[in-house]
Amino acid sequence: MIKIIADKQPKLYELTYLLPADFTDSERATANEDVTKLITKYKGEVLETQDWGKKDLAYKIRHQGKFHPQAVYTHQVVKFQPDQVQAFERELLLEEKVMRQLLVVSENQSKPAATPEEKKK
Repeated sequence: MIKIIADKQPKLYELTYLLPADFTDSERATANEDVTKLITKYKGEVLETQDWGKKDLAYKIRHQGKFHPQAVYTHQVVKFQPDQVQAFERELLLEEKVMRQLLVVSENQSKPAATPEEKKK
């Protein structure tokens, strides 16, 4: 879990989470909406969302009684008040549709990183 920082300024965080690869498009969209609702519940703001697609896992992950060799990766840049992050992370752990998640403080606090398409321009 991320430590609570005494600073009251909003900070940028990078959230990467995995959904089961066997989810349909509608199930995946619902899961992404649930994560976004959870972010807004804790007064967060989604600045950028990237769908990294389906990838093979280094090892099978057991989720809801099944072993999954693949997952769909989603990466988001979000802005949170530091005192809200720990509660958000705790509730995200309980989200049944999310297989794994990683939330880290973004190194670039000024703005989200450019996507590969934006870098080409």
